[in-house]
Amino acid sequence: MPLVAAMTEPADDRPAPWYDPPPAGFHFEAVAEGDDWELDSTRTCRRSAVGGRFPRPGCGRQSVAVLWRKYGANGRRRWAYCEDHMYGRWIEDGKIMHWILKADEDG
Repeated sequence: MPLVAAMTEPADDRPAPWYDPPPAGFHFEAVAEGDDWELDSTRTCRRSAVGGRFPRPGCGRQSVAVLWRKYGANGRRRWAYCEDHMYGRWIEDGKIMHWILKADEDG
């Protein structure tokens, strides 16, 4: 299956929230990321495969998403990530998703 098609299908397994179970009076909710993340399979993952500061070789896998990070006073740069290095995010229905902790609604 092509990577782009795989990125737009619903996720079978969402990563577990960072804290399970949630604290009393709260629950986890899956939400889409904002404009800083976007789907992009044209790059390679930037996650360092080995320790050390420089050089920083990526893991070498094809990216599935990029994070637009601030660079300099007014610029932005794309940091590409593969599906294993998205730090708790996942792709579902063509959107990059993550967990947020929300207070339960009373009544």
